[in-house]
Amino acid sequence: MGNRDVEGESAESNEAELGVLALALAEANAELSRLREGAFAQSEFLRNVIDTVPGFVCVKAENGRFVLANKAMAVAYGTTTDDIVGKSDFDFNPDHAEVQKFVEDDRDVIANRRAKYIPAEKFTTREGVERWIQTTKVPLFERDGSCLHLLAVALDITERRKLEIDLFTAQKLQAVGQLAGGIAHDFNNALTVILGACESLQPSLIGLPDEIQDDCRMIARSAQHAARLTSELLAFSRKAPLRKVVVDLHQTIASAASMLARTIDRSIKIETNFFNEPSYALVDESSVQSALLNLGLNARDAMPGGGVIRVSTTSLFLTEADCRESGFDLPPGLYHEISVIDSGCGMDEVTKARVFEPFFTTKAQGQGTGLGLSSVYGTVRSHGGNVRVYSDPGHGSVFKIYLPAQGKPKPAEPETQSAPEPPRESTTLRVLLVDDEPLVRRQTRRTLERYGHLVTEATDGAHALALVDYESFDVVILDMVMPRLGGDLAFERIRILAPRARVIIASGFSPEGKVDVLLRKGAAAFLQKPYRENELIAALVASR
Repeated sequence: MGNRDVEGESAESNEAELGVLALALAEANAELSRLREGAFAQSEFLRNVIDTVPGFVCVKAENGRFVLANKAMAVAYGTTTDDIVGKSDFDFNPDHAEVQKFVEDDRDVIANRRAKYIPAEKFTTREGVERWIQTTKVPLFERDGSCLHLLAVALDITERRKLEIDLFTAQKLQAVGQLAGGIAHDFNNALTVILGACESLQPSLIGLPDEIQDDCRMIARSAQHAARLTSELLAFSRKAPLRKVVVDLHQTIASAASMLARTIDRSIKIETNFFNEPSYALVDESSVQSALLNLGLNARDAMPGGGVIRVSTTSLFLTEADCRESGFDLPPGLYHEISVIDSGCGMDEVTKARVFEPFFTTKAQGQGTGLGLSSVYGTVRSHGGNVRVYSDPGHGSVFKIYLPAQGKPKPAEPETQSAPEPPRESTTLRVLLVDDEPLVRRQTRRTLERYGHLVTEATDGAHALALVDYESFDVVILDMVMPRLGGDLAFERIRILAPRARVIIASGFSPEGKVDVLLRKGAAAFLQKPYRENELIAALVASR
């Protein structure tokens, strides 16, 4: 075989090997392309996953710079996912103290190589909007075991935190209300004695020096002022007895606005804007008017240089979702919304959180008791409604009252016959006085005996039942809150043992509206502590 033949065969062999190599390279390149396409598809899939997560997801390097961030994180910082990479929280968050706390937590996770859970922390967006987040930070380990990055996942809990604060505030106000009701009850007992003693002293002071008579009058005036304060405490604690009737709230509001206009400076303008239809509600009209006046006076104090108070109404239906999401603590149904809006100085978050607390006030010492808005809260809640406040410093305040709507009242039926003559009574009444406070019993007994009545004392409900079972009485003056047996249970038994006896309910407050229940069941009258002599005698007359 010649050299030419050998060289030909060698060339053919090399060409074949090159062909095989080329084919292998082509197949390898195709496989590499497939791998690249797969990796790209996988990367896109993972990007789609983290961008779909409703919370914030990001990866940070140990120097605090973002390596990865999802769309929610970028939107919160007012940028894009590409722009956020390579930058830090300092580039987007205007609250540097807040960012410094983020940095400390990041360093702790990477240095100690352990996850960290932060249940609630403030997160400020680039626009300065404050949100609250719940964050978990986890260290990310390299193949060699080093830790150079961390993964952070955060959920926006702003609305949940707001609801939790509302719930905590409601629970706190309920607890304070229980305390306020108890204090008012004891104060009213003491004031009943003080006012009664002052009135008993008046006849014996005639002819004595004017200074002595003035001292007695000052004691009486101070006691009356204290009685007004306890009345506001009772309104807050929802223990004040209510006389509810169906009224058109528009008329009630118009009357309150008219009274307010006569008592505030003319530099403040009052405007009303009512919903077209009548707004019927079952309310104690005087209590609702008092609440509106308190809101108006609070608005006046927020506008020392003058301004505008706007009172408007509308109606809305609250669904179960509305009540749950808004934290209204109300059952679903139709409500009337009363808005009282002022153009005053507004309130910060700290003031708003405490605005309904009794004795909390931002006024100078001696210029307010701090009971006005707390009594508004108590009045509205006692009517099955709620009240919310919206305010920012320098932008005025909005108080929104929600009261359950009521159907139109039925017209009163005309009387077909004249009312019967009230029964005539002898001058002397046999009175059973039931109260656990010895000084209240003593003072009330002395007053009744001066009017010629025969008085027997009972220290509590159980003692009263024993006396009623043994003797007969024309009138029973029955306290509500007593040890052993309260006034409500004693009333039920007295009605059985002595059906002819007229029962007058006397109380410093009405536990859960029990006074109203007893009046519907046949109690002859209600005597609000602290009562004065003329009120005590008037209750006897009214019980006929």
